[in-house]
Amino acid sequence: MGRPTVIPCDSINAQRPPIDVEKEAEPWVPYYNPNDPNTIDKTFPDRPSHLCTVFERICTITEVLGSVMASL
Repeated sequence: MGRPTVIPCDSINAQRPPIDVEKEAEPWVPYYNPNDPNTIDKTFPDRPSHLCTVFERICTITEVLGSVMASL
């Protein structure tokens, strides 16, 4: 989770935080420019945030990229 690529993944013994179901369901309101003529008549409903899932996926991508960089 955010470790520098100079530290090998085998040297890290940190666990990922568990996915919190309540935080996953928190509403997320998309940002839009109210002055944009393309969005004047449109509504943007709230969506579940999936905050923990997104964080976990970013950690996974970071680990994969770190492994690729270390193998070069």
